[in-house]
Amino acid sequence: MMHKSILELTRNLPRFSLHEMSSFRIITSLCNKRQLLDLIFKCNFQKHLPLRLSTRKGKEWEAVEAMANELISEICNSVLLKKRILEFLWPVSYRIMLWKSIYAPSINNTFLQHFYWTDRGRIDNAKTARPIIGNKNIPARKRFVLACSVCLSEEIHEIWREMSNEDKANIYAEHRDKFSSLLHFWAHTVEGSDNVLEQHMDGALKCSLEIGLLEAVKYLFGISTEDAKRNMASSCMHELIRKLSQEEFLEEDENDIGYFVFFEMTDYCQEDVFNFSSAMVLSLLLHSSEHKHCLNFLAERLQFASENDINVFLQMIFNTYHLEADNGDDRRRLFIEVLQMIPTEIRKSITNTLWEWNF
Repeated sequence: MMHKSILELTRNLPRFSLHEMSSFRIITSLCNKRQLLDLIFKCNFQKHLPLRLSTRKGKEWEAVEAMANELISEICNSVLLKKRILEFLWPVSYRIMLWKSIYAPSINNTFLQHFYWTDRGRIDNAKTARPIIGNKNIPARKRFVLACSVCLSEEIHEIWREMSNEDKANIYAEHRDKFSSLLHFWAHTVEGSDNVLEQHMDGALKCSLEIGLLEAVKYLFGISTEDAKRNMASSCMHELIRKLSQEEFLEEDENDIGYFVFFEMTDYCQEDVFNFSSAMVLSLLLHSSEHKHCLNFLAERLQFASENDINVFLQMIFNTYHLEADNGDDRRRLFIEVLQMIPTEIRKSITNTLWEWNF
């Protein structure tokens, strides 16, 4: 399949130019400074995606911008360079706020001291979590939850030995926490319970997928048989497709899960994804560095794609424009090109709702 080859080619391409990477590294370094990091944590970050986009409308975000501008002015006099660096402030801050909301919602902000970043502009989840997990000023149960979320086996075993019998009993008894199924998997694993995979794998995988825990999904695949991986991959892809159709957006780690499980699927199942889930394929292609492939695929699929698929794709472009470290003009141009490509009747229907978007 041509598009499979494209995914294989583009998923590991450099995301930034050298110039962009320099600007990105400057802003991530500044965002790790305590005075700026504290202001980022004060922003009103909401679970519901549309409300997250309103974070930049509050006074808290104005304070973040003012502090960032002040810090950059200390190291840079060029107005143009300062502007380029500040373009990364929102996407970097967004990732920090999202990481906190997923991995450390109950951990005091004072313990979140340094965020590590990959060359692709993502937070390195495990590397960022390790110093927090190793901080014994944080209650053992909270550190255990974080260690489980990134599946650091050695640390999980160590913290389990530290935990009181009461804490352990609470882990087993908890069924309402969003991490509960993954915690049960690890608790039974550490205790050496029989049939852990048979009894707890499905729940742990579903939990990891629902929250978007990339490292956990990869770990669970890594300890499974080849046959089990194929079934798990299809199950994961169906869940991601459902999530995408409902929320019209996948976070970066969720999209990376999509890449990962796609290449664990059989050729037949991969073909099914391309044939019957245009929105999912477009999401994978959209996050590659070659947007022309999105347009090529969309042009091929227009006669088959539903209005919902096209609407989801436009919403994805809108959301990634606001949330990701991508060139704004590039996303605007892609948005307009897609609008021009789609059938007239569908375009008329969709444009009736565009006034609600601030693109």
